[in-house]
Amino acid sequence: MSVGRVNSVAHNFGHHFLWFRKGFVYEHIVRRATEAKLGSVTVDILRERINPSSVETPVFRHVSAELRSKFYSCLDSVMVSHDYVTDATVSVETTDYPKLRCRCTIRDRYGHTYAREVEIAQ
Repeated sequence: MSVGRVNSVAHNFGHHFLWFRKGFVYEHIVRRATEAKLGSVTVDILRERINPSSVETPVFRHVSAELRSKFYSCLDSVMVSHDYVTDATVSVETTDYPKLRCRCTIRDRYGHTYAREVEIAQ
């Protein structure tokens, strides 16, 4: 598998995550985490979970399957099979807000890790 293709997915999905539903989901998660006085939040894309779970809301549960589908579309766009990826997370730091910034990390079935930080200028 080409390292470049999986790195591309990490980068592209980071952008998708930040702009997902016009940025509403990112903002919702960061605001919720800030209210709970948390420094960071990690979204497990494949398992449709958020850590810490105290940040999970009905809004997140409503969109989590769609986020996973978007991730799979990113894999499809560079011809990476879904079963090649064993873990995919997006991490955000609450101190970054209102900047649009996240880190997407992907692990493959061979134990390799691919990570890209994405920031969108406003």
